[in-house]
Amino acid sequence: MVKVCNALGLMQVIPVTVAWYNEGLPEAERATIEDMTGTDERAIRLQIRSGCKFLAHVNNYLHQRFPETMPERSLANATDDQIKLVLAGYAVGNGAVAEKMQQAKDEGYSPTFANLKRLFPTWGQNASGKWINRPLTYADNTITNFKANRSGSFTGTKAGDLIARLKTGNKGGYFALALCLTAAGWAVNRYYSPKD
Repeated sequence: MVKVCNALGLMQVIPVTVAWYNEGLPEAERATIEDMTGTDERAIRLQIRSGCKFLAHVNNYLHQRFPETMPERSLANATDDQIKLVLAGYAVGNGAVAEKMQQAKDEGYSPTFANLKRLFPTWGQNASGKWINRPLTYADNTITNFKANRSGSFTGTKAGDLIARLKTGNKGGYFALALCLTAAGWAVNRYYSPKD
């Protein structure tokens, strides 16, 4: 039996996201699972493109569903709260985040990232209390580390230090997305932002 890895490559996309990315693309431009684990120039380009396209998709989806919370159509002008919601959607899927945002609204709260943290502190735990995923912690850590890196206050001296800070407590539960967030943001806005 072949074990299927869930998250692959620089942008930690899952196989279903690769299939979604390929929809409508000519054969020569489609990504394969091998591309998501490859290290050549083409593979790296496809890893970043598929992740950036999904980031833009999550933002667009949440913007359409919750324009009061997600006012910006492009991540270039987004607030930290909006970016954190998009990162959480990247980690667990846009539908899962939209469901939590709708639950918050149904309970009379604004569907902001801060309110999701307050209302769903155990989101990502299974029935026995074991952490499977921590989408809110992941989003918080990614923004914190990105800002620290940009300001020069990040004290890690090697990639392993940053990875250790990004770990969310579950096995393999960090995302390499933070390592290329700047490039991803540029690519999202350059290639995948909706046009007015």
